[in-house]
Amino acid sequence: MKKNWSNFYLVGFSAVVMISLLAASFIFWDDYFQKSLSAKKTAIQSALSKTFSHKEAGLESEVDLSLTTQDESLVPGQEVEVQAIIETGGRETWGGDLCLVYEPDQIEILEVRAGDFFPEPLLLENLIDKKEGEVRLSVGSLKVGKGRGTLGIISFRVKEGADLAKLSFLESTQVALKGKLEPASVTFHDLALPVEEE
Repeated sequence: MKKNWSNFYLVGFSAVVMISLLAASFIFWDDYFQKSLSAKKTAIQSALSKTFSHKEAGLESEVDLSLTTQDESLVPGQEVEVQAIIETGGRETWGGDLCLVYEPDQIEILEVRAGDFFPEPLLLENLIDKKEGEVRLSVGSLKVGKGRGTLGIISFRVKEGADLAKLSFLESTQVALKGKLEPASVTFHDLALPVEEE
């Protein structure tokens, strides 16, 4: 039986073309999604970096940010986990940050990480300045979050000789709402716990 080599070569050539097209398609879509993700992260960072004085404009608060823990008082050497709770009501947000200050001679920040408010959080900034006593955490997401949840978690240790463990929001803390160019107006609830001798 005589083989039909022309058909064999035709089938082989078609297979090579199909594989090449699939590879090119994969590379294209991978590059597309990477660029899309990068563009989204840039948009989140841009929205969070804008300055807008809601108090001066006389606007009502759209978002609540509060620092909470189960402890009512602390002792030297104790390690504490603080939750930064965000409450947006029915408003949708795709990015928020925490800009906090503390006294380095009172507490030592051990870790700062994103909470579970966003289903797929993107960590845009995570900074602990132990010399200046400042914490910065910026979190965004490709999927919006709304309602109540934990935006971030801060862990710290109470230092010896401390009498007050305090974390306070800076006015530069901002939340980006979906459909708004300027950051949301935010009400802050700081944390201050007395330190007692053991």
